[in-house]
Amino acid sequence: ADVLCIDEYDRCIDMKVLNIYDSRLQSAESAKWRWRFSNPSAINFGIDQLYADSNQYHWFITCHHCSHRWFIDFDPDGKCHYVDQVREIYACGKCGDEISDVDRQNGEWVARFKDRKRHGYWFSQMMAPWVTAARILEQKNDSSPDFFNNFVLGKAYTPDEILINRQTILRANAP
Repeated sequence: ADVLCIDEYDRCIDMKVLNIYDSRLQSAESAKWRWRFSNPSAINFGIDQLYADSNQYHWFITCHHCSHRWFIDFDPDGKCHYVDQVREIYACGKCGDEISDVDRQNGEWVARFKDRKRHGYWFSQMMAPWVTAARILEQKNDSSPDFFNNFVLGKAYTPDEILINRQTILRANAP
């Protein structure tokens, strides 16, 4: 085989099967391309781990009001475009004016780490010009946190009480 395409990578029940598929790329003439597609599931697992090791392409959008060019995320961070939960619009991370459907449609892929060999793309419903900010907020209110993060925002999600970090270990060993 020249190309291995795996859809719903994070939902594969038996990861051993994926290793068997991967063995099909071992011929000397093979192009050895592996394409993995999935909504992310847990943090640092599966597609999220592969994305973390990739060049991390983001869909950059230019605000037609102030020309600020950045990607869109759910919460404001002072730089990225975001969902304004009060006005129910996509807002510019710099000027706060509305990001139009045309702005979102005319974005471009920009790699965060240009020198990395693996290509990875972050897809979110916020990029789609037919999905309104009101619809994103409706899904936030009607969905579980893991569904909203995985399938709407396109992000990995693990509840805080499940994450194991230094604090968790210290709490577990406290007298």
